[in-house]
Formats: sequence, structure tokens, C-alpha cells
Amino acid sequence: MSRVTLTPVAMNGAAGLVLPAAGAQSLSGYTGVQFVNSGMLWLAVYNGTGSQTITQNIGGRVQGVSPTVAPVNLTASTNYLFGNWSAKDYTQLDGSGFMYVDFGGTVANITVTLYQLSPIP
Repeated sequence: MSRVTLTPVAMNGAAGLVLPAAGAQSLSGYTGVQFVNSGMLWLAVYNGTGSQTITQNIGGRVQGVSPTVAPVNLTASTNYLFGNWSAKDYTQLDGSGFMYVDFGGTVANITVTLYQLSPIP
């Protein structure tokens, strides 16, 4: 698997946030994304053409067993918002400190942007 590491874009201020028509990062050449999950992140997925799948990999274990994760089908020409995820449950146990999200299908048609919510003081 070849994953691109994403850096979150802050969602700050009282004004509404207008999401762009396409993501900041193309998945061309990658099979997924990885990022440090703070528990306040949202992944915007922009699916251009063709049917794709997304798998949000669970890192935690239940009684020592990794839960089975089912891929979600993405419809062509549709935008999606995934998140927020528990940092405890979705951070991988391989020592990387990352959360992994994998895609299937023609990933060159997918772009993504990782957004982070501002903490409330």
C-alpha cells in the first residue's frame, strides 16, 4: 500500500467554511491516505468518475481481535465528508501513530482534503 500523508487544514472562525469543488490532494499514484488522528478531523473526499470504495481502518482491538472493516461504496461525481474518528480506536497499533484510510477503484479520480476543527476553549 502506498499512502500519502495528509496535513489538516484548520476550520477556524465564526464565518461559514465553503468547501472547494475539488480536494487539495490528488490520490493519483497512491492507494490511500494516512494522518495523525487528533479526534477532531474530517476527511472531505471528492469522487470524480467511476465507482470507488473507501475503507476507514480501525487500529484498536476488541479482546485482542482486530474488528472487520467493511468498505463503503462511493458514487461517481459525488462529494463526501468522513469523520470524526476516535483517536484511541482508529490510530494504528503498528507504531506509526497514523490513521489509515484506503481507497479501491481508480484512485486517480479521487481528491481529498483533511480538515481539523478548532478546539473550543
